[in-house]
Amino acid sequence: MDLHTFVAFIAAIGVGTIISAFIGHLVSVSNHRQAWIDALRNDIAEFFKTLEAMRYAFIDYMQDSAKYEDKKRQTRIDLLFVYQRIRLRLNWTEDLHIELDERLSEFLNKPLLETLEDGTKVTAAMDLSRVILKREWEVVKSPWKPYYQTAQKFLIGS
Repeated sequence: MDLHTFVAFIAAIGVGTIISAFIGHLVSVSNHRQAWIDALRNDIAEFFKTLEAMRYAFIDYMQDSAKYEDKKRQTRIDLLFVYQRIRLRLNWTEDLHIELDERLSEFLNKPLLETLEDGTKVTAAMDLSRVILKREWEVVKSPWKPYYQTAQKFLIGS
């Protein structure tokens, strides 16, 4: 084996190692991102489940406030806990995430029974959640796509 072949062999091993490390990093990031998406999806589902429990707790409370005060209080605490967990998972630099926070906070800051009356606000928040989760899943599948789209808009100007 001459010197040039040996150097080429060593270079190939080095490049292969770097590529392998890069792919391993992308896989690791994708796995963590997928776990984050799953946790966010579970928290959003838990939020709406607890929101429905809160609605029933209010109805029961209006029937007999003394009897159902503790149930109403505990349900509100559970709802706030899930809401804060969702807020911790949201990205505060993305407009859709900020909008989701605003929509979820409406359920906490406005009269609940009025907010839940016809279901349109729940549907709107769920639809927005689906858009966010779908977009995040697209990033897991194609981690460079958002950067490519941003660069393309910048370069093309559209």
